[in-house]
Amino acid sequence: MDAMCANGSDAALTALKWTHVEFPTGDVVGKLLALWSLLPVFSVVALATIVLVRRDVHAILLLCGVFLNEAANSTAKRTFRQPRPDVARMTTYASSQHGMPSAHVQLVAFITAYAAALLLHTASRGFLPRHERIVVLVALPLSVMLVATSRVYLGYHTLAQVVVAAAYGGALGALFFTAALVLRSKPAVSDSKIVRTCAEWFSIKDSTRIHDVLRAEQRLCQGMR
Repeated sequence: MDAMCANGSDAALTALKWTHVEFPTGDVVGKLLALWSLLPVFSVVALATIVLVRRDVHAILLLCGVFLNEAANSTAKRTFRQPRPDVARMTTYASSQHGMPSAHVQLVAFITAYAAALLLHTASRGFLPRHERIVVLVALPLSVMLVATSRVYLGYHTLAQVVVAAAYGGALGALFFTAALVLRSKPAVSDSKIVRTCAEWFSIKDSTRIHDVLRAEQRLCQGMR
């Protein structure tokens, strides 16, 4: 019997692909990997929250880059038109989706490349303490590996599709960071009236210029008691 919508119609239903993950019933590993497969969604929500709360220029740039990366992924999928594994065609939403490259893996790889490049570029400023920087630099590629593993294990992508996605997303992330860095170094851009006006209106700042930013903010707040 066909599923019915809340309004009583028998229209076909579809799933929101970014949050829809299926795994074999009773498979504990599959369940854990399905949860980890949602890391891209959590990352975008967290990034948007950071933009709203912190108003940091790199968070804003990275969020803009995320949308550009998604557009690049859609273009690549339409170009390659490579199907997903056979098992994916039995799932709720995957039958009409191309699999090369994996959007989930590409997104995490993009964020990883940008964040890693930022941490390495600002290492001399001490934006983050050395031990925290090391932890993040180790955790980032591990996250990419786990998301890639989850997509292959759950049958949504082939190994080739996640490997290409990791390389593609990583390259785009590094390229985007470099382009943003070059543009921000140009006085015609950084000192332009529109940039300075937007920074003033929306309280946009560059926290990477502050040594141990979290500790500095803590001392500032304590001094205002």
